[in-house]
Amino acid sequence: MKNIVSAPMNQVYSREYVEACIDADITPGIFMGDNSIPEKDLIDFRDYLYVSFPVSYVRKHDIYKYKFKTIELLGWNGRKLSELLDICNKIQDYGTKVVFKNWKPEVAPIILCKGNEGAGLTSNDSLFKRFNDLKSEYPNKEILVSGGIYSSTQVKYYLTNGATACLIGTLFASCKESPLCLEAKNILIKANYNHTKKFPQNGLKLSNFNKTEFNNTKELRMGVTTGKKGVIYAGRALDFIKEIRPLKDIVNDLRSEL
Repeated sequence: MKNIVSAPMNQVYSREYVEACIDADITPGIFMGDNSIPEKDLIDFRDYLYVSFPVSYVRKHDIYKYKFKTIELLGWNGRKLSELLDICNKIQDYGTKVVFKNWKPEVAPIILCKGNEGAGLTSNDSLFKRFNDLKSEYPNKEILVSGGIYSSTQVKYYLTNGATACLIGTLFASCKESPLCLEAKNILIKANYNHTKKFPQNGLKLSNFNKTEFNNTKELRMGVTTGKKGVIYAGRALDFIKEIRPLKDIVNDLRSEL
């Protein structure tokens, strides 16, 4: 895993984006759920990917066989800890690193520490506070950080203070190679972080919809593919996106103080 990871992006997959991440020497992140990635691409990129999988998806699709480098497990609510650890052990038997996000740090092989400045579901605390609390309580554990990271100063702080990697989403969502449509990227450029506070989970609401019939996957997919309807989730980095830039230029800026 590289010291910068492209956080799994809005359930959208693009081969061009993954290749751009690899070329820029960062780890591409992909969310796997209702939409799927062609099996050939899974095999082509498995040595590079940071993949987020719902626990149910791991079992249903026999994910163990792909031997990814890193898997972030999602959707553990309501499951017995023993069941989750059993799945975790099976994944690790194939040489894959396993990450738990904001959950059970005491048993997590690797902790993903997400602050409240990020997009989507977050913790109640700032990334700075949560990271320092976890680092103090679990000094010997690998910790990944995520949530509102946008600057080289932040990247330098977390890496020099013991984080294994910084996961960054919103900043990369706006890049030239990102699979978001042009309209969606332009919305990211024009919006600011305060706009996300009008919708749960730091989201930009693009159109009206019935809250009682809200389907997160459907509305999110509409948001990133049309830029006109649905929702786009975004974090604190919104305030620092001024234009559509090549991914490699963004990465060079993020690493400029290392």
